[in-house]
Amino acid sequence: MRKFALAISCLILTLLSHGQLLQPEYNEAFLQNEVAIIKVEIHPDSLAEMLLEENLFLDHEYPATFIYSSEEIQDTILNIGFRLRGNTSRQAAKKSFKVSFNTFDNNQSYRGLEKMNLNGEHNDVSIMRSKICWEMLREANLPSSRTSHVALYINEEYCGLYLNVEHIDEEFIEKRFGNKSGNLYKCIYGTNLEFLGDNPDAYKLAPWGQRIYELKTNTEADDYSGLARFIDVLNNSPEENFQCDLEAVFNVNAYLKTLVYEILFGHWDGYSVNQNNYYLYHNPADDRFYFLSYDLDNSLGVDFFGEAWDERNIYEWSFGDRPLYDNIMEVPEYRSRFTAYMDEALAQIYSSTLVNERLEEMQALILPDALADEYK
Repeated sequence: MRKFALAISCLILTLLSHGQLLQPEYNEAFLQNEVAIIKVEIHPDSLAEMLLEENLFLDHEYPATFIYSSEEIQDTILNIGFRLRGNTSRQAAKKSFKVSFNTFDNNQSYRGLEKMNLNGEHNDVSIMRSKICWEMLREANLPSSRTSHVALYINEEYCGLYLNVEHIDEEFIEKRFGNKSGNLYKCIYGTNLEFLGDNPDAYKLAPWGQRIYELKTNTEADDYSGLARFIDVLNNSPEENFQCDLEAVFNVNAYLKTLVYEILFGHWDGYSVNQNNYYLYHNPADDRFYFLSYDLDNSLGVDFFGEAWDERNIYEWSFGDRPLYDNIMEVPEYRSRFTAYMDEALAQIYSSTLVNERLEEMQALILPDALADEYK
């Protein structure tokens, strides 16, 4: 009787995991049929200080004015915060920037956004790779940042064609999950989800001066107990209970679908390969964690290792110890689901015809601004 009840419980969790994610519409901040113009006006001394070699990795925000223009829009937002963002891009000629509308005024936002990421896509001369990846995740009904191409000017100098990428924060979460009260963790290099013990504070480690599992919401409570529980189950649940235990704390189906696309994209800079660039959201609606992709610029052929990502075995995709990938893929049922999701993606979204058609549309839209971009 106990085994039967356990099986029913696991079946219910599996069915619940097929629930639909909310997908916000593209709005005026993410125009799809026009390259909007963004102008940032900042004091020249502040800009010069920001770009000093010794300051490139500082996150100090400088006051600036933000102007957004399109055929039908002319918006000006005063007193925004402006800074560099990214990792390797900070040393590139074409840098990436973060716009923060609420740095100096907590109540200020722009068309539902508190922040805006302006990515230079310095590794991608096409300036299309990550955008089409985000679009395919959205088409697959997975958590995906809205994106748009914009022409960026700083103090009237054309800085090139940029990708405007929706920032992952409370507003992003609320628009996808219908709530924003859960813990959101930004996971950077080194977050392989290995078990570090029963003490939740063990996951607050900061080997490079910044927590690698960085709590972005509910920071005053600073409670890592839910994350510690998830990681404990992932690593230590006995084989006979693993599926049921894991699905009680983690949406496995959503992760398997996400994994399919990360592999199709050749996204090596995420969890499975580089233990980097993902978020975990503890959704209070079902008390489970959700995996969110992040930073998709190193995809679709961008490579730092000389690896033939298109030839790599999809069932042996991970590098090193990656418990989330490794332990899930050891379960025959999960491998079967993964295979089914892969077949579905190849037939419905990641077909060469559909992808090429979309890329040709995108290229036609951005061509004049891309050709004028001397930094790409």
